[in-house]
Amino acid sequence: MNLHKKISLFLFLPFVAFTAHNETISEEVALPWFTGPLIATSATVIPAGHFNIEPYFFATNDFGSYSNSWKGVNTTDFVTLSYQLPIWVGLTSWADLFIQPTENWNKTKDQSRWAMGDFIAGLEFQLYQSVYKHKSWLPSIKIAIMETFPTGKYKNSSPNKSLTDLGGKGSYATEIRFLFGRLENIYENHFFRWRVNLNYTFSTNVDVKGIHAYGGGIGTKGTANPGQNFEVDLGLEYNLTRNWALALDLIGTWQDKTRFKGFPGVSSNGQIASNTAQSSIQYSIAPAIEYNFSANLGIIGGVWLTVAGKNSPQFYSGVIALNYFK
Repeated sequence: MNLHKKISLFLFLPFVAFTAHNETISEEVALPWFTGPLIATSATVIPAGHFNIEPYFFATNDFGSYSNSWKGVNTTDFVTLSYQLPIWVGLTSWADLFIQPTENWNKTKDQSRWAMGDFIAGLEFQLYQSVYKHKSWLPSIKIAIMETFPTGKYKNSSPNKSLTDLGGKGSYATEIRFLFGRLENIYENHFFRWRVNLNYTFSTNVDVKGIHAYGGGIGTKGTANPGQNFEVDLGLEYNLTRNWALALDLIGTWQDKTRFKGFPGVSSNGQIASNTAQSSIQYSIAPAIEYNFSANLGIIGGVWLTVAGKNSPQFYSGVIALNYFK
């Protein structure tokens, strides 16, 4: 299958989901309780007077990279334990506030460090809300504007710490998200929920020194220009019972190349240090299983791993999250 066919497949598969308490639904059947999926976010806002909190734990191993010819190449394991705390607070019936702090613990070889991550905040707006039973063919539609604030260390890494002391990217990154979702009754009390996330991110230039998040070496000093990023997340949920459900994310990410201006510095082997990255493609999946205690409380766990890519990392990650709505 060529690249254009792969992109078309990711763009048009009819999947995705995230939290059912925001769907307005009928009482004619026993409606499902959903928590997932692992990665895709909801297509409906949190209404005024309510909030949603979902602490996430990621255990990720970057074990390789994909070459320019789509071949996997093993690299030294780089393990990150990441704690993220996304919180949504309802502002009106059509808008909510989102914030997410992140803390990381990095380990590679015999080095390990705690490193604060970047902070994300933004606003979400409901353009249309799908109501079950549906009176229209339209899904729920939401637009979100997110800003990443560079709170994590991203430059002047110590040469003997193997990048474990870095936790951020150093850039103010603006992300625009278009989110779609809909709940469907398959038969009796069995439901299918799909969502589609379309995310576009552009980043400001970053002043870099020494070893940094984009490369570098001894004496590096200049400006990195991270490439624009586009991501499609397609996911689904299907309830086995009212409490138990299966979830899946299918994710495609396209990253433009990173450019650099300035003095490149010298790497540890005495060569001119690299401060750039080629444009990249990455495909990943995240199957999961969830248990919902009620319509407002559930837990989900699964794995997130790469399946193909070009000039991008290879990783696998264990993920668990607890979702609470009030």
